[in-house]
Amino acid sequence: MRLRNTVALLLTLGFAIAQEGPCERFQRLPQCADSCVSNYVGSDCPRTKGFVCDSEYGAIASCFEEQCPLEQYLYAMNITTGVCDIPPRSRKTTQIGVGAAFIAITTIVMGMRFLGRPPFSDSFGIDDAIGVLTYVTAMVDTILMVQAAREGWGTDMWSLSREQIIHLMKLFYIGIIFFYFSVAVSKLAILYFYLRIFTTPSFKRVTYAVIALCATWGLAVVFQSAFNCTPAWFYWTRFDGVSKGTCLSYTAFKIMPPINVALDVVVMLLPLPSLLKLNLPVAKKVRVISMFSVGILILVAGTLRLTHLYNSITTYNITYNGGELSYFGVIEAQVSVICTCMPAIATLLKRVMPQWFASRNGTRYGTFQETVSPRRATFRSSANATKPTSGIDEDDIHLITVLSDESHLQKPEKSASVRVSR
Repeated sequence: MRLRNTVALLLTLGFAIAQEGPCERFQRLPQCADSCVSNYVGSDCPRTKGFVCDSEYGAIASCFEEQCPLEQYLYAMNITTGVCDIPPRSRKTTQIGVGAAFIAITTIVMGMRFLGRPPFSDSFGIDDAIGVLTYVTAMVDTILMVQAAREGWGTDMWSLSREQIIHLMKLFYIGIIFFYFSVAVSKLAILYFYLRIFTTPSFKRVTYAVIALCATWGLAVVFQSAFNCTPAWFYWTRFDGVSKGTCLSYTAFKIMPPINVALDVVVMLLPLPSLLKLNLPVAKKVRVISMFSVGILILVAGTLRLTHLYNSITTYNITYNGGELSYFGVIEAQVSVICTCMPAIATLLKRVMPQWFASRNGTRYGTFQETVSPRRATFRSSANATKPTSGIDEDDIHLITVLSDESHLQKPEKSASVRVSR
């Protein structure tokens, strides 16, 4: 309530304050802020202005944030930046540039994905459908960020009107929901891709468990973001000077992002043991593992966002620092989309550049069998490589599951397939 009253007061007194000189405007500082400049403000106003604005502005601004509650901090910063003729800072250019670049890049990547696995084709699976959902939600988040940047998101909060703050907080509220939904379903898309290519029972059990974990986290974080305040719309109407409600402490937001990064690590490492068992030529194995390791990009993006999160959610300058948080979120969401597209793009590249994916003997297709001894399991390449039958993608590699026993070997009864780009 006090913050909303202060925003209204800023609008009411803004014109009058603009007509006053530096001394009179310094005298309007709230008591908490006055203590920060009392050592510098004297009878010599020109000297005071130059000293405060040129030498001690950073220290005084930090003092405002330490000594004053939010509403008085905004009021003090509005006066001080006006006296010092300091224009409001803005991250508009960075936000729009990041958003526009990723909209273009991700759309091209998504088009390549559709060329690799056309929708409604036999090769179009659950992971592809979830990947499309990831793309749509990430695009909504990105477009909202770009629009918010055009309207003032990423600008110092004390330079914005009450109506601007309310509108921008509404856009941020919607965008954060789409962001968390996008990064959650991107994990599911990758995990369902694993199920497409690794069909051993033990791996499937572990993968389904991770799917359940990621889905639970996704529902929890989306629910938390949507109902952070009671009522939900109080998230942005709290600045209108009229609405009443309550919001969760920022402490609640410190839990979910680290879990997000931890889940990214789990998803990235999940197929590694199976991949290391592949008995392939070094160059081919590097290509295979590289395709699965693109998840490192998601991990890097998520870590970058995490490092900026705590400063953004605990700051008084919500709209300015929130701009930085927004474009790091866009990077994470869009990189997640790109990573989910890589397997389908590998299929496309195999069709376009078959010579690069060919084996040493010039054959494009190979059969890989898993042979298990009592002590060790390996993957070996069959010498008689044949083209897959109709209905099976070009990047299929057949595996024969062999049951191991300490006393004897049993003939395999079932076969499983694993897809990799060769």
